Amino acid sequence: MRESFIFRLNGSYEALAGGSTVEGFEDFTGGISEFYDLRKPPASLYQIVRKALRAGSLLACSIDVSSAAETEAVTSQKLVKGHAYSITRIEEVDLRGRVEQLIRLRNPWGEVEWTGAWSDNAPEWNSIDPRRQAELGRRAEDGEFWMSFSDFLRQFSRLEICSLSPDSLSSEEVQKWSLVLFNGRRTRGGLAGGGQNHPGGSPPPPPAGH
Repeated sequence: MRESFIFRLNGSYEALAGGSTVEGFEDFTGGISEFYDLRKPPASLYQIVRKALRAGSLLACSIDVSSAAETEAVTSQKLVKGHAYSITRIEEVDLRGRVEQLIRLRNPWGEVEWTGAWSDNAPEWNSIDPRRQAELGRRAEDGEFWMSFSDFLRQFSRLEICSLSPDSLSSEEVQKWSLVLFNGRRTRGGLAGGGQNHPGGSPPPPPAGH
């Protein structure tokens, strides 16, 4: 498997300095990944994110960089470019009689947080009931922060979701899937992998009807 090669090459997972978020998701979970361009998001993206979180999917987002020099550069509102943020929760709150959609992100550094609307010390929280604030887990500097969903779409460039189920996140229809497990062994000249024209490769499939 690819993650075993990466482990052997680097000596440990801790020694990894970077890489592709979506490939990491797939390697460690065996799940199925989807990518969304936040510059052209589908109208139902809020519902897609909510469904993914309820299903236990892994979600990450990032801000594109135009050059290597921009990697890990911090914006004026403390978002890090070219950096993978995890998405941990999505909620709706009543803000003076209208519904506000919020999303919670986490910087894996454990520090450096968004300072715009709905950040830890933002004035928007003053209009929210203290009990609701407690439910949402408003905290101090810990790398995790809330922001409005509209700001999320404006600030971030891409969203990646990795699910363990092949069900579509954009559909409310629930599919029934079955799992089939085949037991066997690799033998030279038989099912040893490789191309059909390579010694020891898998033989061609039998003709239809056999």
